Parts: sequence; C-alpha cells; structure tokens
Amino acid sequence: MGQFILLGSQNFQLLNNITQSLAGRVALFKLLPFDFGEMKSGNLLANNFADACINGFYPAIYDRAIEPTISYANYIQTYVERDVAELINVRDTRQFRTFL
Repeated sequence: MGQFILLGSQNFQLLNNITQSLAGRVALFKLLPFDFGEMKSGNLLANNFADACINGFYPAIYDRAIEPTISYANYIQTYVERDVAELINVRDTRQFRTFL
C-alpha cells in the first residue's frame, strides 16, 4: 500500500472498456475552480466583475500566469472539440465549431 495522487482528465474510451467495477480500489475527486473567498484571500480577485469573468477562476491560470484566452481556447480544443464531439458523434465538425 502507498500514498499516491494522480491527476488528469477523464478518458471516456478507457472507462467504457473497463469491465471491473474497481469498487474499493478507486477514489474520484472533483477539482473545482477557485471560489470568491479563495480568490479574495489570495489577492487574486479582479477589481471589476468583467475582468473576473474573463479571467475565470481556474487555478492554473493564476499559478502559471497563463493568458485566459489561451487557456480557454486550449480547453475548448482538447475537451469540447475532441471529447464531447466524440461522445455525441459529431459528423460535421465545421458546423459544431460554429455552434460553439
């Protein structure tokens, strides 16, 4: 037995191919964005509401000083355009991007 912390996104295809329940051998934790209290206590809260909305509340944006537009574009490309499109079986990727 050991102590491990593994982080990552969900692999939908992998989960579909697992035949065992993994009961008692796995723990799933949902990592949520910062809340207003955490942002305020860390002096990360923007001065106005519009900037707070644009910057968002994901820790990596602040921890690594990533531009929010780059971070969210990467998120959309890696999660929404790939994983969600696969889950709902998108046939017309151009129309799907227009929808987004």
